[in-house]
Amino acid sequence: MNKTYWKCWLAAGCSLWSVSGAPWLQAAPAAAAEEHPNIIFIISDDSAWGDAGWNGNKVLKSPVLDRLKDRSVELTRFYVAPTCAPTRAALLTGRHPLRTGVVNTTRGLQVLDGSEVTIAEALKAGGYATGYFGKWHNGANHPWTAQGQGFDEFVGFNGGFVPNYFDTALERNGTIKPTEGFITDVLTDEAMAFIGQNRDRPFFCYLAYNVPHSPFQAPADLYDKYYKRLGIENLKPGNERLQAERTAAVYAMLENMDTNIGRLLEELKKLGLDGKTIVIYTTDNGPATARYNGKLRAGKGTLYEGGVLVPFIISYPDHLEAGKVVPRLAMHVDLYPTLLELAGVPAPEGPVIDGKSLVPLLKGATSEWPERYYFGMQNQGGRDGAALKLHPGAVISQRHKYVNTGEAVELYDLEADPEEKRNLAEAEPELVATMSKAYEKWFNEMTAENGAKIRIRPFQLGEVTDLLVSEASFHGGAKFFGRGFDFDWAVGFEKPGAAVFWPVDVAKGGEYRVEVLHTAKQPGHIEVKAGGESIKAEITEVYDPPYVPSPDYSERWEVYEKPFRPLLIGTINIPAGSQEVRVSASEGAEIQSVRVRRL
Repeated sequence: MNKTYWKCWLAAGCSLWSVSGAPWLQAAPAAAAEEHPNIIFIISDDSAWGDAGWNGNKVLKSPVLDRLKDRSVELTRFYVAPTCAPTRAALLTGRHPLRTGVVNTTRGLQVLDGSEVTIAEALKAGGYATGYFGKWHNGANHPWTAQGQGFDEFVGFNGGFVPNYFDTALERNGTIKPTEGFITDVLTDEAMAFIGQNRDRPFFCYLAYNVPHSPFQAPADLYDKYYKRLGIENLKPGNERLQAERTAAVYAMLENMDTNIGRLLEELKKLGLDGKTIVIYTTDNGPATARYNGKLRAGKGTLYEGGVLVPFIISYPDHLEAGKVVPRLAMHVDLYPTLLELAGVPAPEGPVIDGKSLVPLLKGATSEWPERYYFGMQNQGGRDGAALKLHPGAVISQRHKYVNTGEAVELYDLEADPEEKRNLAEAEPELVATMSKAYEKWFNEMTAENGAKIRIRPFQLGEVTDLLVSEASFHGGAKFFGRGFDFDWAVGFEKPGAAVFWPVDVAKGGEYRVEVLHTAKQPGHIEVKAGGESIKAEITEVYDPPYVPSPDYSERWEVYEKPFRPLLIGTINIPAGSQEVRVSASEGAEIQSVRVRRL
């Protein structure tokens, strides 16, 4: 979370909570470092196939990644989900996002259930130290956080973005701490510290950079460099200039990331760990802005190649052939079994794994690789209990691609037509029928456990629980001020009955202290109901601050940062079991989150 959002909690010394996983997942005694390779998994956010210098980008400079690619095996057909949180859930679990229930990026539909067994939990049970640095985006409260899902160390943020990338505040093992400098530099420093602290045992370092996701902020010298390189000073105001300004910021963020990856690799070398460390780089989906992406069609949020085909390189000195190119179909769910095999750690008991170890491919057994399908879905939305939609969806084989948009059926020959320009659906009805049937079978299997319904998981009230408006449901005219992303707030309390509410599971009934982050254009009140009781606090003064100044180089689509103020509502008795926390307010009040603390 960001500094302004949390500064009101910092004075109270807030410490979020986490507990260890199931008994079988308790860490085994540390294995000798030479027995198991270290693993560094690096993922960028909203980067693109075309943001990799080796894919023909003539503007962006990424010398570190280019050199790493030359020392790596490259998978040229690596597919992910169309958006952030579903991809991240698949990478962590080896399971299709739909099976895990992660079907969107907000409204609680990005939450990875605590029952899932993550790669961190599996490696930790095998003696690995585990650290996560950066964007999590699979749940904001225990047991859905990184530390609730097997990571020993966590420095980062739980949502999809932070409003400002300079001098922000990040969560460090449950406590919010202010940072100084550009966020990518900070995250790299933290990852390097983790590696240094665990140099004598095998470690798994998950470095989830949040660049080049908006907001469009970057070090000034790098932005100026790309501003000039793209000739923006010669462009007239309008969409072309707007896109160029965004591209300059994106490229500046990516060059800074490239430099930071270089710092990380140099630290490995300095510690003598480079020869026994697996290093992977990829990204979570296609680009969110219009920029060079080869000739791939569309971008983030779509099932076309521009949305789901991403760069993937893996380096493991003396074990994998440097410079090798593998053109066979691979995907996000494959990371889990691949890393376990490379690490020499047995797969734990738990939910079914959908992925397939890529080790045979990486070591050259391409002729033995069987035909398989990638299945993808676009984001699902709606309220708790809404039906999941069968389409839009896609099936990709080694050669062909089937897309059902819900309105049209499309089939492409990716070998002959990688740009997806010629729809062969009418010419190949049998192939369309085969892939369509496979897709429906997959959908039915993935949704068998939840009855094909979207289910927003109840928050589990622990010692401290933050109920974010971005994950609330609305009633009676209350609504988002923004588009429903992190840091949005609720407005529209004018009508009687207008409220926001969250389902909660209460393990331990009793007294809870309730505070609400709010602003107010006029005096009024805020009321909280839970467990059959109601408490109310008066808003005695106007508090309507301006937005925090943001060093954006281009207009953003998320809300700007606003300093909300905590209002103590009081204490309330909430019984154990399934409950609901409901908040209403007077006209002019705005609410961003509710903090519930067990007494």
